[in-house]
Amino acid sequence: MPEQPPTPEPPQAETDKTTAVEQAAAQLAKQPRSIKDLIQGPEFRAALKAVLPRAMRADRFVRVALNAMMKTPQLAECSKESFFKCMLDLSCFGLEPDGRRAHLIPFKNRKNNTYECTLIIDYKGLAELVRRSGDVSYIHADVVYDKDQWSYEYGSNHHLKHVPNAGDRGDRRVAYYSYVKFRDGSDDFVVMNPLEVEKIRQRSKSPDEGPWRTDYDEMGKKTAFRRHSKWLPLSPEVRDAIEKDDEAVDTTTTWNDVLSVEQPTEGRKLLRDRVLAGEIGPKEET
Repeated sequence: MPEQPPTPEPPQAETDKTTAVEQAAAQLAKQPRSIKDLIQGPEFRAALKAVLPRAMRADRFVRVALNAMMKTPQLAECSKESFFKCMLDLSCFGLEPDGRRAHLIPFKNRKNNTYECTLIIDYKGLAELVRRSGDVSYIHADVVYDKDQWSYEYGSNHHLKHVPNAGDRGDRRVAYYSYVKFRDGSDDFVVMNPLEVEKIRQRSKSPDEGPWRTDYDEMGKKTAFRRHSKWLPLSPEVRDAIEKDDEAVDTTTTWNDVLSVEQPTEGRKLLRDRVLAGEIGPKEET
């Protein structure tokens, strides 16, 4: 008998879990101790055990959380509620704040001059959730450079072919894409050009910090998958993870916001043309 995919939780169970996370984060925020002390305390461990998948241990999650704070000391300055909300959201998804599949970014809230913790789930984290849920049999996202073999077409003759150059792949980004194969053997894909990815980066809360600065191509792959996900039959768990990640993006940004408004008009046009050509990723001064 073929292996059956895990049965997704009913919508009400997902709603109850979200409410429990919010309540637990609020309760932890009321404690007078520091974030580091609370991570190691019994209250946080109890909250973890209530939402962690059976295969994950609270002790390991605590160690990874403490390591994340060592790597990013500014997390200690975040509001307690935002920090523990991110931590418990991650534990619900069965992911760890390891800086590979998920990132915790301190975001400055200029309205009240405080830091808030922002959860960004990497493409690798989303892909793991998709594979784990059994929604698709194969998933792949990648970046295409100008010396790769590359072709694609939508419609009745749809196809996608990408053969990375084994040597020099070139310096210019051509496209980012997400490809999935479903359990019934059918497939689907979405392709984004570098300008589309760059505009999404500029809408994020931390366009020049965290993974957008250190792992631009990985974030570009995730951006393509997120767009693709709107058309995919994903489980409520994966949908929820993508929606949590969407909360870190401000979709009201215009093109003038994408390019630095301090630059002269000609400077903005030159930068736009370079992004469109795939010559640059993150925003550079011209």
